[in-house]
Amino acid sequence: MVVGCKHKEQEIKTKWDEGYGEFYCYIYCPICDYYWEGYTNNIIGNLHQNDNT
Repeated sequence: MVVGCKHKEQEIKTKWDEGYGEFYCYIYCPICDYYWEGYTNNIIGNLHQNDNT
């Protein structure tokens, strides 16, 4: 899974979710309209799953 785009102008905002205990992340690029949002530990979990193959 790839999160982000190739442009350096993308906005990345994170917000601590006290109830969930993880950071919630928003990524937006005004050049290509790329948009992603989700919990950051989901990204880390997906990367570790790929390492175990």
